[in-house]
Amino acid sequence: MLTIEMVVVYLDKSDFHFAYESYVFRVTFLIACMIILAGIARSMGFVSSDDKKSTIPQGGYDVREYIMTAILMVVAVITYKMSGRNDMLRFLVFIAACKGLDITKKLRLFFYENLIGSSMLILLSVTGIYGRVMAEHSDGRMLYVFGFGNANAFHCMFMMILFLGLYVYSEKLKWYYYLAMFVLNFIVYRFTSCETAFALTALGIIGSCVIGNLNIRKHMLKDYIWVYIAGIVMYIFCIAFSVWSAIASKYSWSVWYIWDIDELLTGRIKNLYWNWDSHPGAIESWRLFAGPDTEYYFDMGWCRLAYWYGIIPAVCVIVLLLILYIDCMNKRDGYLLVMLTCLSIYTIVEAHLVSVYIGRNYILLFLGACVYSIFDKRDGEMKNEW
Repeated sequence: MLTIEMVVVYLDKSDFHFAYESYVFRVTFLIACMIILAGIARSMGFVSSDDKKSTIPQGGYDVREYIMTAILMVVAVITYKMSGRNDMLRFLVFIAACKGLDITKKLRLFFYENLIGSSMLILLSVTGIYGRVMAEHSDGRMLYVFGFGNANAFHCMFMMILFLGLYVYSEKLKWYYYLAMFVLNFIVYRFTSCETAFALTALGIIGSCVIGNLNIRKHMLKDYIWVYIAGIVMYIFCIAFSVWSAIASKYSWSVWYIWDIDELLTGRIKNLYWNWDSHPGAIESWRLFAGPDTEYYFDMGWCRLAYWYGIIPAVCVIVLLLILYIDCMNKRDGYLLVMLTCLSIYTIVEAHLVSVYIGRNYILLFLGACVYSIFDKRDGEMKNEW
């Protein structure tokens, strides 16, 4: 199912027009439902729980997990009925299907399929077989896209693959690997001129290096709880800043400090209110559950989450991610903390993770490993036990 979703992502990233996405999403949704039903059968005793290699969720589901899923499912169904978007349903079922699976193995699959897919797009474009090597930016500059839709999409995908590689192979990386990745990030930046992706990729590389190598008073930095509290505070700031941006966007032309902040974000705050007559993205367009008219695309990811799906679904997502942060703190998983924090900051200004594609968002795998284990006795084990 994950492989199918990944193929759809790369069809979308390329110049190829694929008209059957909705049908493919129905197939992957049904596959996830089958996995969940097998897990329910296991919990009811119809299927043995002894086979460690089984892809059926080990041990089935806890009663409290049924209750949690039912609540989230109600929210997802209402979102679908009100807005016509089935994304929340698909994501929830995918997360539930991840319970008990070897998440580390799936992350490696995600990493290599992303690497292969990106390499194919680059190769096809530079050989002239399919796709553009360069494309015109909105300011008139010609930037390298290497088969992706635009330069920003290329650098964003580079960042996502690099972060996942940092996580999967974190225990094996030496200092010179981090240096090589930093240099590679700079080279990609020279091709794309994407300052946000460059800065946050650099932050992720430096943060992972520090977390993995800095020793304070005979303890690794990742063992200190204040590091995770700082990450949670930054996450809350990202949400608060996005809400403030949605409120302040109306006044972005008249208040000097809003103007200055908006200049740093290249007009993204202003665009929330002033780009269209209906002001999509501004606080005025947010509802408890989004309607069918919420179809505009804009860059600020957290604002898009509330605009596309509604305030209540957005709060559910934010709470689930907060649980993931807390789980990360309990397991002292510093590498995941760095990844989550960088992507939270990135989602202020970009909406790569707020999309209809499961294959874009490997954080869903982490949510599946975390949220559907919070009632297990195995809570608190380190990530290598995932």
